[in-house]
Amino acid sequence: YQTAAFGKWHLADENNGWTEHPQRVGFDNYAGILFGEPESYFGYSKVVDGEALPDGHTVYSTTDIVNDAVNWLDHRDEDSPFFLWIAFNAPHTLFHLPPTDLLHSDARKLDPDAINDDNQFEYYKAMIEAMDTEIGRLLANLSDAERQNTYIVFMGDNGSPPQVAQAPFERRHAKGSLYQGGVNVPFMMTGPGIK
Repeated sequence: YQTAAFGKWHLADENNGWTEHPQRVGFDNYAGILFGEPESYFGYSKVVDGEALPDGHTVYSTTDIVNDAVNWLDHRDEDSPFFLWIAFNAPHTLFHLPPTDLLHSDARKLDPDAINDDNQFEYYKAMIEAMDTEIGRLLANLSDAERQNTYIVFMGDNGSPPQVAQAPFERRHAKGSLYQGGVNVPFMMTGPGIK
């Protein structure tokens, strides 16, 4: 299998290889951010195949991750099977308004400068919508034959952040807790033989 990982990677530190950690655990290629959340989704530091690149990447983080994945898919050996793992930073703090060309809902009308502690949920939903748009672009890059022979797994890694928790969950029973609001995550899978 050809292997690649793109996006959020916060398992590395100075004791286990730091910038080279994704390759040390078995990925042929890696590009992304080596910690949980970027300084900004519109400006961040990035590591590519063990090399820390200069600061100042300004392509929206969710778009940049899919750009890297699409580029890798386009240049891999098409006769070999592949394993591609993507971890988006979004939706994660810092909540913000994504580029409006990734939005198709009324979120396009949100003011990027009006986010505050009382209205973060609308921006959180906009981040999810932008991620959904980019996942669609990634999947559209696969041919019909590839899609019919590829397992696709989508899952979250924790519940919603407390700042945007919605009923029936409370802020203190959201991400970071062992209550259902902290451990209940989305999971979807499609592929050969799965209905």
